[in-house]
Amino acid sequence: MAKEQATNNEETRNISPIEAYQILMQRTTDENRLLTERTTIYLAASSILFLAFVMLNHSSITLAPILVKSLRIILPILGGFLTLLLYSMNRATHNALEFLWGAQEKIERDTPEFGYMREQGITLQIEGRRFIDGEKRWDNEKASAIQDKRWWRKPSLFKNASCCWLPLTFGVLWVASFITAIINLFNTS
Repeated sequence: MAKEQATNNEETRNISPIEAYQILMQRTTDENRLLTERTTIYLAASSILFLAFVMLNHSSITLAPILVKSLRIILPILGGFLTLLLYSMNRATHNALEFLWGAQEKIERDTPEFGYMREQGITLQIEGRRFIDGEKRWDNEKASAIQDKRWWRKPSLFKNASCCWLPLTFGVLWVASFITAIINLFNTS
């Protein structure tokens, strides 16, 4: 039993850079999938809540006006809470993705297994963090040309889209909905 455990420990310590890269790539894929699924669920939930809010505002229900008025207030609060939840979870996912992306780049830059890619200018020649922070230069011209073709893969573009712009847009909509509900509450009283 102790020998098997010692053998397992030795095997886990001695993984190749290619295996480490594959593990990081799998984790990156999983984090991206999680981000996409989370955003999709949020969009579906927000759509349902907005639909309910609009239907309550344009309905002529007289059976339970207190329930309708309270739902008009509760739905924007719930939508705002969901928006804050999406924002915080997406920030955490983007931080994890940035770490994984940096680890993959380090393997590409430092290991001999990726030497061919470095010679051909396929891999990044500087650390990704420096690229993101504004030092947008490369060690060779070929790598720059390849990176220019992959503009859509820059993490800052996605970070701004799903981490900032989407929650900001929906946050503004939910605040406007809440203000509308408050105005309607006092106008109909």
